[in-house]
Amino acid sequence: MKKFLILGFILIALLIFKYTIALSPVGEVVFIEGNVQVQSIIGKTWKKAELGMPLNIGDSVRTARRSKADILVDKEN
Repeated sequence: MKKFLILGFILIALLIFKYTIALSPVGEVVFIEGNVQVQSIIGKTWKKAELGMPLNIGDSVRTARRSKADILVDKEN
C-alpha cells in the first residue's frame, strides 16, 4: 500500500512539472499580416493571434493564404 502511495505522489509531481514547463512562455508574436491563429496546448481551440501574445512549448501557429507572422523565440528557453 505504501508503494502505491509513493508512486502516486511521484506521478502527480511529474504531471505538475510537465505542465509547468509547457506553460512557460518561450516566445511571442511580434508581427502579424493577414489571418493568423494560435492553438494552445491546453485549450485546443484556435484563437486569433495578437501582437505580444505569449507562446508556450507545444502551441501551434497557423496562417491563411497570403498571411504571415513573425515569432520571437527566447534563446534561453
